[in-house]
Amino acid sequence: MNTITKSKIVSAVVIILLIANMISMGIFWLKKDQRPPRNNGGNTADFLIKELKLDSAQQKLYQQLREEHRDQLEKLKEETRNAKDAFFNLLNKDAVSESDLQTAAANAAMKQQQIDIITFNHFKKVRGICTDEQKRKFDAIIQEALRMQGPGAPDQHHGPPPTDGRNGPPPPGDRMGDGPPNDRPPPPQP
Repeated sequence: MNTITKSKIVSAVVIILLIANMISMGIFWLKKDQRPPRNNGGNTADFLIKELKLDSAQQKLYQQLREEHRDQLEKLKEETRNAKDAFFNLLNKDAVSESDLQTAAANAAMKQQQIDIITFNHFKKVRGICTDEQKRKFDAIIQEALRMQGPGAPDQHHGPPPTDGRNGPPPPGDRMGDGPPNDRPPPPQP
């Protein structure tokens, strides 16, 4: 084969690969646009106020509870990040004892457990300011509200599935601890 023929073949292959890459990127972006946007807690309060039909006095109490919850979580979230960093910094060591690994993992898990308990108690208090009718509605929508929570919310895939039959567990990649929402392509559709 002469160089002109080889050059034409290489050019054709490069063009085919570029076209395939553009098609792949187009499909990726189209699929990404079809996924519902994630809510990182910004509308959880509005959602609960609207769904529970909280009156102005309840809304005032709810805002106080939210501020209390936020204050409790602020320091604990930093401690959790530090504990997880310490755990994964063990990767920098050539040899890590099983004891050190278990201790670091338990410390990180304990911090997350504290966040979960504080969040549980927060929503228990929110439920406490509700009327009986609002409590029934609260019980029906709490799983949805929890999924709307950003960092600091309980890890949804460790709890039992909702019992109202309306909401399932969050899709893969949308669960707390699964990493950023756009770090992996959506799962294949059956």
